[in-house]
Amino acid sequence: MKNFIYLLLFISHNIFSQQIPFKITGTYEDGLIKKVNVHRNPTFSIDTIIINKNKFVLTGKLDYPMHIEIGFNDFQGARGVYTDGKTINVIYKNKPNLIDSKVIQVSPVSVSGNPITIDDHKIWGLISQKFKDSFSFEDKAKIMNLIEKHTEKYPNSLSNLSLIANIMDIASTDEINALMEKIP
Repeated sequence: MKNFIYLLLFISHNIFSQQIPFKITGTYEDGLIKKVNVHRNPTFSIDTIIINKNKFVLTGKLDYPMHIEIGFNDFQGARGVYTDGKTINVIYKNKPNLIDSKVIQVSPVSVSGNPITIDDHKIWGLISQKFKDSFSFEDKAKIMNLIEKHTEKYPNSLSNLSLIANIMDIASTDEINALMEKIP
């Protein structure tokens, strides 16, 4: 009986769910694009990838808003963008990995078109800068405040979990739990 219920839920989800179209346009500032690497999950279909020198257009459909990482040539993506049906414009550059500076990854350096991604990248920029330096009490308070506002403004966004995961080392269990309680 339990398996039958799961089967009905799976079938109804697939029948009644509508896919969200997305479009990501971008520029890769560190050379010509020979190959676009897209980190996917099973509910992500790519319709087209158009490459013209150092510019690209990626379109497809999603079952739900999600996070997409893009890399170029032999470089993997470091930080992705959150799609939700709005066109996203991104400028990418090669940057050293935060943990191992010998590893080069492709990172968005400028994002427009999607308020969730813009806000996420602003907060992530502060977090990543502080990983290089050190966190003061004021830095931590500012980042915690920005994440709290982000979770209130975009409560259903996957970006909340990513931002909270990235501050686990600097926040207390109570602070993490307080942020998690804001997410439905």
